[in-house]
Amino acid sequence: MAQDSIFPKRPANDSDFASIKANDRDCLSYSVAFNVPNERAFSLFHPEFLDEQGKLTKVGKTQCRQFFSYAKNKEYQDSYAACLKSFIGKKNIGNDTDITNDIDDSRKDKVLKQLLGQAMSLVESGEDLDPDTMKTVVEVFRKLGILKDEVEEQEAPRRYIPLRCSECDYRSFVESYIETGQIENSCLRCKALDLAKEHGFRYDPKTLLRPTDEKTAE
Repeated sequence: MAQDSIFPKRPANDSDFASIKANDRDCLSYSVAFNVPNERAFSLFHPEFLDEQGKLTKVGKTQCRQFFSYAKNKEYQDSYAACLKSFIGKKNIGNDTDITNDIDDSRKDKVLKQLLGQAMSLVESGEDLDPDTMKTVVEVFRKLGILKDEVEEQEAPRRYIPLRCSECDYRSFVESYIETGQIENSCLRCKALDLAKEHGFRYDPKTLLRPTDEKTAE
């Protein structure tokens, strides 16, 4: 003999949703009562859309999105959720014990670990999660400190240019190596420089360039 259900399977106004097939109403009720992802509920009640690996095909995913987007189906879910909430509220009437007082830290930690495990399993399954489920998973991760609101980005290396040439380490490196002969100053072998010296030019590498604001002679 079948046992009576411990909670209502359909909303109180189930007759208002007679246009929805019984199997589809069971699917909607299941998704609400057990708070499972839409695709998981749809695949259980519509195996005709599963592939050989037991996952929804591309057509099945499209049908699933459309199914849970239908206004009548969403209205059914809202009605059933309200029915369950009312049912659970009545069951708690007359309970003199404050349940929240019996929840200690160890019990909270255990529940949080179970919740985290379920959320991680959903992500690791590789299934396409609907937006509502993904939002819930992200919120769980954020509450447990796994995700941060701001992601720190690694800054690319920066090169800082000194204000004056005398402060430039690169210049100091080049000049010191020229003095020791490890780097050749090719300017000293310049034919134009030799010609300039013959006409009285005094070679000084520190004064070779004109200031940027000095105009060239026409």
